[in-house]
Amino acid sequence: MRKALLFLLVVFGVTLNAQDIIKLKNGNEINGELKSMDRGVLVMETPYSDSDFQIEWDKLAYIKTESKFIISLSSKSVKDVKKVVSKSDSLGDRIIATLESSPSDSSKVVLHTDNGSKSVSLDQIVYLNSVNDSFISRLSASIDVGFNHTKSNNLRQFNISSSLGYEANKWGINGGLNVVNSTQDDVDRVHRLDANVGLNWYLPKNFYLIASANYLENDEMQLDLRSTYKGGLGFFILRTNQLYWKIDGGAAYTHEKFLTSPTDSLDLSSPRTSAEGYIGTEVNLFDIGDLNLMSGISVYPGITESGRLRYDFKFEAKYDLPYDLYIKAGTTVNYDNQPAVPGSEYDYVLTTGIGWEL
Repeated sequence: MRKALLFLLVVFGVTLNAQDIIKLKNGNEINGELKSMDRGVLVMETPYSDSDFQIEWDKLAYIKTESKFIISLSSKSVKDVKKVVSKSDSLGDRIIATLESSPSDSSKVVLHTDNGSKSVSLDQIVYLNSVNDSFISRLSASIDVGFNHTKSNNLRQFNISSSLGYEANKWGINGGLNVVNSTQDDVDRVHRLDANVGLNWYLPKNFYLIASANYLENDEMQLDLRSTYKGGLGFFILRTNQLYWKIDGGAAYTHEKFLTSPTDSLDLSSPRTSAEGYIGTEVNLFDIGDLNLMSGISVYPGITESGRLRYDFKFEAKYDLPYDLYIKAGTTVNYDNQPAVPGSEYDYVLTTGIGWEL
């Protein structure tokens, strides 16, 4: 009898403290604190679990929140919602509101702002983040490592890849580091490092400003260090709970230092600098079960170096495992039609690894 009363008190206490309620299509109900939703996955914290629940957004049958959220909508629904949203309730195309499922249609969600309410389809909501979220909850991070060894010629390859990001109300910052080292008997060591850091400032109508820095060390292309700084304007062509597709373009400045001695065709003893244009696009599919596919390319036509053309291409496949682990395989290709050393127009690397993400 005492155990039964204790159980009822715990359940009753959890219910009293719960701020947000969600119900799933299978009939389960979860009470707690809704923290975020991004890329089709909702994260909810409850007082009766040590770890947060992660729920697929399309599995929801009902939602009701007490606290306000920053909400991003697909482009086709932003215009109608903005009609009932005051200036103080918006951050560009990001709406500040509470959510409650429509009592007459489970596929609809009513957004309540201080200035009014508007009903949208559940699948038109592509991003949620609590207005009062902590610093840690807005962070994203991942790290993975891989190692290959071949007895023949004692070939050994080690690679490590990592990323770190932070999402604020109006802007987001992200960075990454990828290192590949390969050694083999009677062959020079191969070293490759690429790193990047970028800032996005979100504008109305799915536009954003971008500023970024990219760094590349590549023995194959005789690059001691290539530093590329670029800025421009971007646009989300498509953004849903299954994928996003974005494009951006602008101007870039590149500074290169080389590993080799001077040649007749190019004086490599001095750094090489150039102004370039750039255009890039990226597609990310993140609702293929536990599989995530990402592909992107950035093209740099020369401005100060007539006829020069560079591009960087990447492709990545990631499969989610339990406990925030994953396995990943990918490739990166760098091309330059006017390389420092003839015959080194392009380089590519294939990597695999197992990792963990926050």
